[in-house]
Amino acid sequence: MRIILKGKALLAYTAGIIDGEGCICISRKAENRYKKGYSLFLQVTATNTKEWLGQWLKMQFGGFIFADTGRGNRQVCWRWCVIGNDAIAFLEKVLPYLQLKKSQAELAIAFQKNRKRTKNLSEGDNAVQEAQRIMMMSLNKRGKGV
Repeated sequence: MRIILKGKALLAYTAGIIDGEGCICISRKAENRYKKGYSLFLQVTATNTKEWLGQWLKMQFGGFIFADTGRGNRQVCWRWCVIGNDAIAFLEKVLPYLQLKKSQAELAIAFQKNRKRTKNLSEGDNAVQEAQRIMMMSLNKRGKGV
C-alpha cells in the first residue's frame, strides 16, 4: 500500500486513523525511585492488523511499532506508539482535524506541558496529574471525547 499525502491532507488522514484506530492515554509506569511508586506518562497509539500502517505512521511522525501477538484465533496486531513530548508534537499537528478524540488530545497536551518530573512532587501536583489520568480514562470509556 502506498499513501502519498502532504500538508493538510496528510494531517487530516492521520487524524482519521487516530479517531478510528487510535488511543490517547495517560499511563502509569512502576517506578521505585518515586515516592508514590509510579510515574505517569502520555502515550498515543494506533493499532491495526496491517503492519504497513504502523510503518507508515512511524515514517511520518516517528515513534516505534511493535507486534501485539494474537491470542487464540486472533490475528497479530501492529501497534504504533509515540510518547511524551513526541506525542505532544504529533497531537498538536493533528488536533485541528480530530473529531472524536479532540477532547482527549487537548487534555493530553495540557497534561504533558504542565507535567513536572521530580521525584518528590507536591501533594497538589500529584493530585492534579492523577485527576487528569482519571479524566482521560473517563473520556476513553465513553468513547465520545466530548
